[in-house]
Amino acid sequence: MCGTVVCFQEQRTADEMRLRREESDCMRARGEQAAERENSLAAQTKRYGDILKHVLPRMPSDPGEIVNFFGTCENLWELYDDPNGLRAKLLLPLLTAKAKLLINRLMLLAMFSRSKTFCSVRLDSLVASIKPASTLLHAHLMRHMLYSPVGSRTSGDFT
Repeated sequence: MCGTVVCFQEQRTADEMRLRREESDCMRARGEQAAERENSLAAQTKRYGDILKHVLPRMPSDPGEIVNFFGTCENLWELYDDPNGLRAKLLLPLLTAKAKLLINRLMLLAMFSRSKTFCSVRLDSLVASIKPASTLLHAHLMRHMLYSPVGSRTSGDFT
């Protein structure tokens, strides 16, 4: 009878140890997930955005004050130790509608300038594929104009 009590206590101790290990593994996994979330781009943007929300000035509509605006933003970013990768994301809500429109146009321009070579290659391939067809069409029209009764009344120079 005494042996079963000892076995029962050993079993209970082993179960408690297993539960503590599982709990510590679970806490470690939660800590790793929290660290991942905290280091993500979205979390950093939110954290620095909340910090700088009431500190950064709104972009002025007067073009003469824009240089001072960007200078102030640079100084505040340095003061608050803001990562360089977040500065553009934090600046977007502060811009005027006109500045946002300009940035969108610049992004489109950059996209088209990068795809310039692609467009020129595509255009060259299209022209190359159309050229034989246009040559055949030109020959067909010339034959039709030269040998039709209406075409025989003209001088025959269609080029």
